[in-house]
Amino acid sequence: MASKKPPKSDKKPAAKADKKPAKREKRHEDIILPFMLEESSLRGRAVRLGKGVDTILTRHNYPEPVSRLLGEMLVLTSMLANTLKFDGIFTAQVNGDGPVRFIVVDSVADGHLRGYAAIEEDAPEFHVSNDADALTMRDLLGKGYLAITVDQNAQAERYQGIVELTGDTLSESVMEYFRQSEQIDVALSVAVGKSREGGRKGDSWEAGGIMLQCMPEQRKGDDVLFLDFNADSALMYGREEWNRAKILLRSVTKYELLDPFLPMPELLYRLFNEEGVRVYEPSTLHAKCRCSRERVERVLKTLPRDDLGDMLVEGKITVTCQFCNKDELFTEAQVKALMGE
Repeated sequence: MASKKPPKSDKKPAAKADKKPAKREKRHEDIILPFMLEESSLRGRAVRLGKGVDTILTRHNYPEPVSRLLGEMLVLTSMLANTLKFDGIFTAQVNGDGPVRFIVVDSVADGHLRGYAAIEEDAPEFHVSNDADALTMRDLLGKGYLAITVDQNAQAERYQGIVELTGDTLSESVMEYFRQSEQIDVALSVAVGKSREGGRKGDSWEAGGIMLQCMPEQRKGDDVLFLDFNADSALMYGREEWNRAKILLRSVTKYELLDPFLPMPELLYRLFNEEGVRVYEPSTLHAKCRCSRERVERVLKTLPRDDLGDMLVEGKITVTCQFCNKDELFTEAQVKALMGE
């Protein structure tokens, strides 16, 4: 029988699930929390996005089904990036032949997120109605692929893995990516939706998710075991524990994943209290674009003079960042100064 004990942390234990906060004032969002199930040594990540996901999704006038898909991509990317130790940029991109041409989300080591979805100009209208949730990834993206790219610093080699889009959700494609590229079994539960609590603006976007990782199989006689190479020592756990953890994860509700007033350690205790949950130091996530006027200037300097002339409209060049939708304006005089004239 597994021990029943509250989550452990390097700081202090999390509150038990049956003790709800007396006041729902503090928002627990824009964080990612690593955790471990002590009975089985399984590792995982829990994430909840509030202001960050709302900022990114409302920068463009996306149809609601597209916003939900981009929100799911933001949750998945933040969890995947957090599993790695890297000093660079982690990028997840899906390309398809459907009305949504591609979705790209990237994260840097300090937790800065940005994302963008491109829609075909002649795509049919997306009707935002009660059945908007019925549109699947396949409806929006069609056939395509998922690419994971890790750009390290100059001393490290660039990594990229690509798999075909699978199933009806991005989560299913990510799970298939891990099976094919990393030989790791992954379980995911992700939710994206509008605030039920009034939110910051009365109708703001929220997103959340939990990921469990099962490491590559090894055999010891007739028993199938799993070796966690990320642990401090070689920890083994069996197929039964993995299946049980996946069943428990499937019991989480959309509201629990999105509720900004429900602390993540408390949610993990609700799900895995018999497994013994240990939580680690959380990291914060932020919606922040990497664009800058200096970057745009460097790009303009590389263009031929004729191309720059064609870009002038009423004596100005306007460059818009696809991610944050911010405009950088350059007068004709400023363009000439860039070219050394």
